[in-house]
Amino acid sequence: MSVEVTILLEGSDEAVPINGGQWHEFNLARIDHLHWANLALEIARRAAGREPFQVDLYLHFKGDHLVGRFDYDFVEKLVELAREHTWGGRVFVVLDQGILRQPDEIKNNLPLIAYWLETVQKGRVADVALTNLSRANPESAPPSVLKKAGCDCRMQFDNLPWLVAPGIWHCWPVPRSLIERLGFDNDLLANGREPDRNFLIVVDRKSTFTTDEKSVIKKFIRKNSGGRFALAVVGIAASGLPADLLALAVELSLRVIQFRGWLDLRFFLTRLNNLCVTQVPLLPEAIEAVSVETNSPFANSRKALPGLLITSGFNYQQDSTLCREAARDVGKLLHVICHRADYLIHPSLSASELPTLFSAKELTAWWFIGHGKSVQGLQDVDGQMLSPSEWLAKIPRYGKRLPLAFFSACRSAETAYAFARAGVGVAIGFDSDTLPSPCRLLAIMVIEAALYSRGNPNEIMSAFAAGCRQLQVRGLAHIKPRAFYAVH
Repeated sequence: MSVEVTILLEGSDEAVPINGGQWHEFNLARIDHLHWANLALEIARRAAGREPFQVDLYLHFKGDHLVGRFDYDFVEKLVELAREHTWGGRVFVVLDQGILRQPDEIKNNLPLIAYWLETVQKGRVADVALTNLSRANPESAPPSVLKKAGCDCRMQFDNLPWLVAPGIWHCWPVPRSLIERLGFDNDLLANGREPDRNFLIVVDRKSTFTTDEKSVIKKFIRKNSGGRFALAVVGIAASGLPADLLALAVELSLRVIQFRGWLDLRFFLTRLNNLCVTQVPLLPEAIEAVSVETNSPFANSRKALPGLLITSGFNYQQDSTLCREAARDVGKLLHVICHRADYLIHPSLSASELPTLFSAKELTAWWFIGHGKSVQGLQDVDGQMLSPSEWLAKIPRYGKRLPLAFFSACRSAETAYAFARAGVGVAIGFDSDTLPSPCRLLAIMVIEAALYSRGNPNEIMSAFAAGCRQLQVRGLAHIKPRAFYAVH
């Protein structure tokens, strides 16, 4: 059976008109590259209409996928294509929540399933969504069902910044019979000897929650005083969560995260642990997690992710090949920095839109992709070639620091120089004509350093130097990248 690809407007059940919003992929040898290329151009076309435009893409695995068929290379390629043609759109892997419900199914396939989920996770998909769609049904999935699954995943995703902390998270199922029924394996289970003391207390969603189960949870939290805890509720029901379970969460100050089944819980835990620092502190007994009071006067710094703006000035009609390459650039970068930056992407930038984009968030980095022509400046999607001073005039009252501006454009060094003179921490351009591939290599290294260091100019310049060495090794030094740093 196939993998059904569905593209919807972000947060909506309206299909994007590429082959009616849906098509099927069957195996690695039969990938429909034309549909993927048209998707990237359609998003750029809609963005050029001056309307906010972002998509959610769903990969619905049907038939015997994840039961008797795993196709790791096929899965990896589909996720890569989705990431590199959606201009930063969210990509969901959709599975039937009825699969792998029996303990023996999970136990017998656990190594294969774990590797399959790891393949998906490495592709930086937004989430694994479980739905009540039958994998044996050849009919297309209703967009409303996919939208609901995407919304449920967003609620899980929103909890990640609150849980990222030093150390690994483990599961503590209550009651312990859930270990067999949900197919937990030893690498996920808490055994009481974890130095990290980060615990996801897993409970089954049911109408009542016994006094004994409440007592077990309270005792476990007291025993691991100083640890971090969250409550994972597995199972779905139209009536919502039981009142006594919610009351317990409030009493113990536990964040509640809902899951449809074992697969989405495991994927969430894998992604969470990849975001956490994996090294155990040298003196864990000297480190303690403290719950923040309700009306704290201090902000939660985890929510203040570094801001990234990516804009493309390529026209989807005149520069269709370069436009698709720019979408690929975005996908490659997000594969590296996804979940670690608050990013905004505009696939078809008109210079007149720059003030609005810069006012949308505080930025650590701006990546411009497009045409450049020395002192004449950079070209926007409308074909206007604006000088460096004209681009700067579009953001006269930004009033905030911009640690990095990276111009992936031919002969853009003059523009980079002007932006550094205007106070940008580090501005990078090129003295020569260039190509997408070397620009991409250097940009990803430098932007990653800027975001991870929150704009530290020394880290940015070190990454630039390392990137230049990479270009030299590959025989690409002739594109002549130039970096200018501001001295106040």
